[in-house]
Amino acid sequence: MHIRRATPEDRGRILEISAQIWEGEDYIHWVIDDWYGSADGEFVVAEIDGLVVAFSFRSWLFPGYAWLQGIRTDPACQGRGVGRAITEHFLREARKEGADRIGLSTYVDNEASIHIIESYGFELQASYIYAETLNEQPLESLSFPTVRMEEIKADEAGAFLRSSSFFETCSGRIPWIWKMYPFDETEDLIFEHVPYWRGVRRSGRLVSLIGATPGEDETDAAFLSFLDGKVEHLPTLLARAAGDLKHGERPARFEAMLPKRTTDALSNEIAAVRAARTVGLKSWNDFTADTFNYEMRL
Repeated sequence: MHIRRATPEDRGRILEISAQIWEGEDYIHWVIDDWYGSADGEFVVAEIDGLVVAFSFRSWLFPGYAWLQGIRTDPACQGRGVGRAITEHFLREARKEGADRIGLSTYVDNEASIHIIESYGFELQASYIYAETLNEQPLESLSFPTVRMEEIKADEAGAFLRSSSFFETCSGRIPWIWKMYPFDETEDLIFEHVPYWRGVRRSGRLVSLIGATPGEDETDAAFLSFLDGKVEHLPTLLARAAGDLKHGERPARFEAMLPKRTTDALSNEIAAVRAARTVGLKSWNDFTADTFNYEMRL
């Protein structure tokens, strides 16, 4: 087995492997150009007898913290140690480049990957529900109680965030797309990535807050990174954000990582999860924790 940097000539084979993942719903075709163009990332393939059978990408979440993405193996070659070989390569190279931690996110169905990373000492840090808006019911069209919203500055948003149930449930790891940022170490990055912060006040005090990132175009969903506060306000915040973040006349769809401990029951779901149910966001696994953030200290 040989591991090397991906070249443009590997593109077709990489996409061929990706098309066999998640019943053809893999995201790699959306990010492959970014991976090829990354100045500080490492995009690699694994070959067996000259044939590319797997690929993955390593980047930096922030200085000293490496991040693994998209370990994909041709289903015909699973069980041959390819995932382990790529993991070992990245651990070795990350150490050489000065990383003291390495993290990743993975989905509940990826049992082989979870087994591999746990065997190397990666530890679970937080768990989430992946949820999304379906096109059939735009949030902006739904009717919820009227509340007065206003833009919230980063310092006030950060203070509210730290005191929230959302923050406690995800152990302070704020999601942005499929990456989870330790907020106390990356506060500036979060507010750089997430430009939309709106909240509701009562008697001058901030009591509800939403943080989101608009999609790049009308085909791209906005991403919900934070939602907490008075449960009666949150559906309205979501519906209003769908209107504020829309492209043209089409209300924004949302994707979200909603914190949920693997042991949580329906009775102790956080307000964000209850609001997501209210507005009709859909979960692939009936609102059970299905996306996991792992980390290893090097």
